[in-house]
Amino acid sequence: MNSSDNLSSIILQNLGVGIYAVSPDMNLFWINSEIKDWFIGNDTSFDNKKCYEYIFSRDMPCNNCPVIRLSKPNKIEVSTIQLASWAGKKRQYRFRAKYLDSDQKIVMVMDVTDQFEIERMREDFVATLTHDLRTPLLAEFRTLDLLTKGIFGSLNEKQMEVLEAMLISNRDLLSMVKNLLEVYRYEAGAKILSSQSFDLSQLVEECLFELSPLAETKNIELSSDVPEILPLVLADKREIWRVLTNLIGNAIEYTQENGKVWVNISFVKDYMLVEVGDTGRGIPESELEHLFQRFSQGTSENISSGTGLGLYLSKQIVQAHNGKIWAESHPGKGSQFYFTLPINI
Repeated sequence: MNSSDNLSSIILQNLGVGIYAVSPDMNLFWINSEIKDWFIGNDTSFDNKKCYEYIFSRDMPCNNCPVIRLSKPNKIEVSTIQLASWAGKKRQYRFRAKYLDSDQKIVMVMDVTDQFEIERMREDFVATLTHDLRTPLLAEFRTLDLLTKGIFGSLNEKQMEVLEAMLISNRDLLSMVKNLLEVYRYEAGAKILSSQSFDLSQLVEECLFELSPLAETKNIELSSDVPEILPLVLADKREIWRVLTNLIGNAIEYTQENGKVWVNISFVKDYMLVEVGDTGRGIPESELEHLFQRFSQGTSENISSGTGLGLYLSKQIVQAHNGKIWAESHPGKGSQFYFTLPINI
C-alpha cells in the first residue's frame, strides 16, 4: 500500500461517520471503525455476511433500507432509522447509500440522535404553545363576534369597522394556531382519524357553497364536474373537508378577478381522483417540488399572508388516508392540484 492509500484508509477509519460497503447480494465486504463500534462490536466474522443481519439485526432487509431502494447509479438514497447498537442502546441513524463500481454499494451512516432530540423538544414547545394559545384566542373570537352582533349594545359605523377588522385578524390567527397544532399531531403520530363512508361530491358542493362569498368578492366563477353516480369514500370527513377548503381557498386567493376555479372528481380503479384547478397566475416549475414542505409560501410574487402550513397539512392528511397529493402548473395559465382517496367498496 502506498502512502496515498494509507492516508485514505486512515481518514476513512477516523471520520466519525460510519461507512460500510456491500456486494450486489448485500454481503458486507468492508467496514470502518465506527460501524464496528456501533453495530458489530467484538464479532470479527462479519466478512461476506448479510449487512442487515449485523447492522439491522434482521433476517430480511426492511422496506426502508436505502440499499434496497437504490435503483439508479447517479442517485443517493437516504433513510433515517432507529436502531439498537450492539451494546443495546437505541439511537437514531441516517443512512445514505450510493453506487460503487459493478453494482457494489457504499453506505454512509451518521448518528443523528442529538438532532432528533432537539427537534422533538422544539416540536413539543410549539405544540404546548399553540395548545395554550388556542383557548384565549377562541374566547376573544367569540367575544368580538358577539360585539359585532350588537349583543352588548349598538355600535356606530366606525366602531363596527374596527371590530370587524379585529375579528378577521383574530380568525386568521386562530386558524394558524389550529394548523400548527394539527401538523404536530400528524407528525407525532397522535392524530386519530374518524373514518366513515360519505358522498365526496356532496362534500365538494358544501365546500364550494361555503367559499362562494370569497369568490364573489373577485367575481370568480366556481364550478364542479362530478359523475352522477360515484361510490362512497371511506375517510375522515372533517379532515377531507380541511383539504378541500384549503385547496379551493388557495385557488381563489391566487386567481385574478373574473377568473375561474373548479373542482372535478373522477373514479379511477379503486380510488377517487379529485382535481382543484384555477385560471390564476400559475406556479413556477422550480417551486412545485417545494409546495408541500413546511412553511413553504413561494416566491415574493406568489407569497401569501399565511403560515405556509396549509399544503403541508393537506399532504399529511391525504397520506394518512393512503392517498397521494401533487400539483401541476403552467405559469400565466393556472394550476391544478390533485389528490386521491380510497373508495369504500
